[in-house]
Amino acid sequence: MIFDRFAQVVGSGIPMLRTPMAKAKLFYIEAHAKGTLPTILSDEQVYFMRNLFLPFQHVCIEDEESCTLLYDLTEGAVGARCERMFADCVILGDDGVGVIVVGRISIPTVGRIKYDAQVSLELACAFNDEKISIHQAADIHEKEIERAALSGGGLNAKTALEWVMYLNDKSRFILESTPIRREKKSKKIRPSYDRPLFTLLTPAKIRKVMKLDAPKEDGSGKRPHERRAHLRYYRSERYSEERRDKPQRIEAIWVGPKEATVGQRHYRVRVDI
Repeated sequence: MIFDRFAQVVGSGIPMLRTPMAKAKLFYIEAHAKGTLPTILSDEQVYFMRNLFLPFQHVCIEDEESCTLLYDLTEGAVGARCERMFADCVILGDDGVGVIVVGRISIPTVGRIKYDAQVSLELACAFNDEKISIHQAADIHEKEIERAALSGGGLNAKTALEWVMYLNDKSRFILESTPIRREKKSKKIRPSYDRPLFTLLTPAKIRKVMKLDAPKEDGSGKRPHERRAHLRYYRSERYSEERRDKPQRIEAIWVGPKEATVGQRHYRVRVDI
């Protein structure tokens, strides 16, 4: 995983990220942002982005392109306008060469089709198997390098925030997978195999991983179904204008066992996230 190389470089040469990386909850999304994330947001998605909150104060989100650390400067921060720290890692080849960009990001306004992020650069890091080169933002005098770092790292940070929105997809649940035997705690950042891993899966795939049977039909011949906690707009005129203007939270429903141990890992369906 990109996360492991990211953590290795941070542990070796970027002290400011060691604690956030150690605390981060790792989310893995086996998909490319292009073609998966929506290009036009629904009303519910616009509302969520405007009231954006991270599932944990420190999260790392890895997709098929990069791994991005996001963390709130203030615990419990709500809203896309809040300034958050990010650190984005991209691996450029099979030999471990890569770039890490560290900065701050906020999204002042959110629209259905287009919205821009405000990004500021703190440092840029280039690395290979032999060397880690750190450049503070104040020391980067070549504007094209600064623009490239902001463009690439900032775009991936914005994508990571959109993945947070995607984590609330109504058709999928978050599955937490934790190794039963973990290494003794050390000062190093735990690698991916030695920490909880969060994935977003359909109920059918979750039950396959957890080796659980599908829910049986009830007496009426209908099969019980799950739903994620989500926001819903009520548009009918029978509801007050105040209620129609603000989405209502629909609580999650999961049918059957939420936890199971399979092999060397313990699985838990996180209906609370």
